[in-house]
Amino acid sequence: SGLFTYFLTIGLQGDADEDGNGAITMDELVRFVTRNVSAEAAKIRGGAQTPEFFGNGDMIIEKIR
Repeated sequence: SGLFTYFLTIGLQGDADEDGNGAITMDELVRFVTRNVSAEAAKIRGGAQTPEFFGNGDMIIEKIR
């Protein structure tokens, strides 16, 4: 899998929950994936990669148990 899929998956597993409230919003997921994909792409490939997301930032994407 690619960088986007990797960070999307671990973000949804809980790493993207910035405020620790047990819910991942679209905004939290976007920040997590974008930050990590961009950083890793720069290290690994020496280039830039910027994911794009569209949707309601307040929408809860995942509830963490």
